[in-house]
Amino acid sequence: MADSPGINWEERYLDQIQARLDSLDRGQEELRAALSALRAELRTDIAGLRTELRDEMSGLRAELKAEMSSQRAELKAEMSGLRSEISGVRTELQDEVSGVRTDLKTEVSVLRGEIRALSRQIWGLAVGILVTVVSVWLKGAI
Repeated sequence: MADSPGINWEERYLDQIQARLDSLDRGQEELRAALSALRAELRTDIAGLRTELRDEMSGLRAELKAEMSSQRAELKAEMSGLRSEISGVRTELQDEVSGVRTDLKTEVSVLRGEIRALSRQIWGLAVGILVTVVSVWLKGAI
C-alpha cells in the first residue's frame, strides 16, 4: 500500500492519540473534581453527624443529671423518713426500757419487803419455837 500523497497517516494517528490522551486528561480532571466534591460532601456529612452526636450526648447527659438529681432528692427524703422512724423507735424502746426498769425496781423493792417480812416471820417462829422448847425443857427440868 502506498501512502496517499495528501494524507499524513502518522500525523493523523498521533493526532488521534493526542486527542485520546487529552480526553483522558479531561476525564482525570473531572474525576478529581468529582472526588474532591465527594470528599467535601462527606466531610460536611461527617461534621453534621458529629454535631448531632454531640448534641444528643449533651441532651442525654442533661437528662441523666436531672434523673440523678431527682433520684437523689427522693433518696434523701426517704432516708430522712427512715431516720425519723428510727428515732421514733429508739425513743419508744428507751421509754419501754425505762418503764421495765421502773417496774423491775418496784418488783425488787416489793420482793425485798416480802423477804424481810418472811424473814421476820421466820425469826419470830424460830424464837417462838425456841421459847417453847426452853419452856418445855424448863418445866420438865423443874
